[in-house]
Amino acid sequence: ALQQCMSVQPGLVQAIADGALEVIVARLSTAEEPLAREKAALCLAAYTVNLHEKKAAEQAGALPPLFELLRDASTAVNTAGAAALMSLTIDNEVKAAAVKAGAVPHLTSLLDGAAIATMHGGESESRTAALTVNTLKCISNLAEHPSGRKLLMPVLNQVEGLCSSDDVHVAKAAKIAAAIVAW
Repeated sequence: ALQQCMSVQPGLVQAIADGALEVIVARLSTAEEPLAREKAALCLAAYTVNLHEKKAAEQAGALPPLFELLRDASTAVNTAGAAALMSLTIDNEVKAAAVKAGAVPHLTSLLDGAAIATMHGGESESRTAALTVNTLKCISNLAEHPSGRKLLMPVLNQVEGLCSSDDVHVAKAAKIAAAIVAW
């Protein structure tokens, strides 16, 4: 419900005024059910539409629990965690903090499994494609930081391999990521 409320400007403004960030960040790591962790990450992505909230989320400690979500056993939780990280790392200061905090290894290990599943299809292909797109967009964001780009160079061939994916969204995100990493 909170995610839906924050999808419109008045609801987002009210959530910010009511201090929803602290509750959202806490739920990222304390929720026992995968669905609750997934929804908390999606709430964080919705909450961090504005630059000020991206910085506030990083300062509230959102990065470490997001990294944990990237290692979760649930693809839906991984996808939501990557969506939230993607939103946060648009901001240059948060991008630098994420690189320093160790985001790159979490993303590259996530890319390994997602990329294989996306290339070979399967029952959960659309969920895996969404995860791959979100991961590639995070990689693009972090590659804009010099240290991030350096750390991401070893996965450039893997990212380039995804440029020929049958999924148009994966292929587009891979082309953008490859160009930024190779820059």
